[in-house]
Amino acid sequence: MFAQQYNSNNVTPPTSLSGKLNGAASGKQVGVDGNNHAILELGDATTSIDLHPATGSYYSSVALATDDVEQCGYATQFGSHHAMKWNGSASTYTDLHSSTGMTWSYCTGSHGGQQVGFGERPVYTVTFQNAFVWNNGLAVNLHPTLLLMAYSKALGVRSGQQVGYASTVPYPVGETFSYHPASHAIVWAGTAASAIDLNPTGFTASEALATNGAQQAGWAYSNVPALSQHATLWAGTSASFADLHPAGYNDSRVTGLTATQQVGDGWVGPMGAVGSVRHTLVWTGTPESVVDLNQFLPAGYTHAVATGIDALGNVVGYEDDPVHDSDDSAGSVQRDVHGSDDGRQRHQKRVTESDAGYIEYHHEYFDSADSDHRNCAGGLPHGYAFLQGGGDHHEPECHFHFRHGSAAGRDWNHAV
Repeated sequence: MFAQQYNSNNVTPPTSLSGKLNGAASGKQVGVDGNNHAILELGDATTSIDLHPATGSYYSSVALATDDVEQCGYATQFGSHHAMKWNGSASTYTDLHSSTGMTWSYCTGSHGGQQVGFGERPVYTVTFQNAFVWNNGLAVNLHPTLLLMAYSKALGVRSGQQVGYASTVPYPVGETFSYHPASHAIVWAGTAASAIDLNPTGFTASEALATNGAQQAGWAYSNVPALSQHATLWAGTSASFADLHPAGYNDSRVTGLTATQQVGDGWVGPMGAVGSVRHTLVWTGTPESVVDLNQFLPAGYTHAVATGIDALGNVVGYEDDPVHDSDDSAGSVQRDVHGSDDGRQRHQKRVTESDAGYIEYHHEYFDSADSDHRNCAGGLPHGYAFLQGGGDHHEPECHFHFRHGSAAGRDWNHAV
């Protein structure tokens, strides 16, 4: 019987109080630290590499995706976001922006020498938003004009296949806790003319967020009988649509996938509403296979997000819980966590079940103010808070990367 094992570690860079992981591939993880610098990590905080360009007057940067060789994201220069790619270090950066002809550009995926993303250009009251693929640094506009939709974004790439969406509304950059009822999921093969509309019958809208080269994954939206977003898999056509939405969740989506697994999140309660809870989810191709990783969060933490998965089953993401202090100041500190053993781990929790195998969880809390290691699973020390800036005190947040493994048996173990 096959089983799954998940470990988590805090890999916030030692030079930063916060961070966020956005993608993973073959033992590499990318994201952004609390200094607004793009980062690359190799499994723990001590390996963190600052990718922020040292030249070119860039004042912030974010890494959004990686493959085995290259990383990509964007950097900000003179008020304009520029799509960027790196090859493992800050000095290897390439600014991809100039060939797009846009005002702003973003790289959202990278694989095999190709990068994908989108560009934006405001002209008076009209915003142009077009999907792009970069081949050897040169941009190709993927906007599918034949679909009669004014806006598009490419969000993932694998083995020469690109995915994203086209829309009649220019949805903003970044995540919003709202539906996108004007989008249709799209898959491309390198040209605008190759665009295929994946929107499934019976659903108003959809977006493809990731691809493994053969399957596409994301979500499909319906407003009947009630507003709901469903985690979705496709295999190149609208008719191939497979609904992964698990029972017990109001909304769900897939954000990353391998040949065998899918990761994403689901909401219990209306998306983004006060009192609703966001859960990190892992599937193996069916709604019934879902594993909710929130059950292994430390006490006091509730919301978790998965942003990617690599071929070994390592899931990256973050946990995000804003906390209000007595002065009603609100804020959050995000701590990235990656699943690899090191000598700093203080807590282990393991659950095994005969049908699903076991999930193993490791985590610690690192207090950067006094270099003391504390156990997040037991909650924070009584009355503990730390200064983030501007006189605002916030409880820290813990972020998780779950590592996949295998085992057999039935066991419950809790040790500190």
